[in-house]
Amino acid sequence: MTSFSIESQGFLIRTDLHFIGSDIVILLSGGDSPHVGTVTTWSFHDNKMISQQFPSHSGRLHKDHLLAEIIVDGLKDFIACNVVICSGVHVNGISQKQINASKEMAGKLSVQIKEWLEKHPVNREAPIYKIKN
Repeated sequence: MTSFSIESQGFLIRTDLHFIGSDIVILLSGGDSPHVGTVTTWSFHDNKMISQQFPSHSGRLHKDHLLAEIIVDGLKDFIACNVVICSGVHVNGISQKQINASKEMAGKLSVQIKEWLEKHPVNREAPIYKIKN
């Protein structure tokens, strides 16, 4: 596991990268009340991104996938694996300036992750499957 964080406009966003074989699971959290608001997946094989939004306590859907999708967009042309991002960033009374900053922060985190992966490539052996006779 490796972690990155960035702080701006009075709050912090953090990413924790976990490797499952050659695939990557990223926990994206921050603000005043970290949570699981969305899950975003990106399939390397079909170049398809899907985001699932969970309802908040008020019934509105969380919008954390917007940050996760920025991270995936920054990585998808560089990596050859599947990615899952569990996201939850909540800033109490968030301002438009903080919303804008959160998008910039996600972009910078994507760059940090990419630079780290360039220096630490994920080299896992391919799985071996049983051959049918």
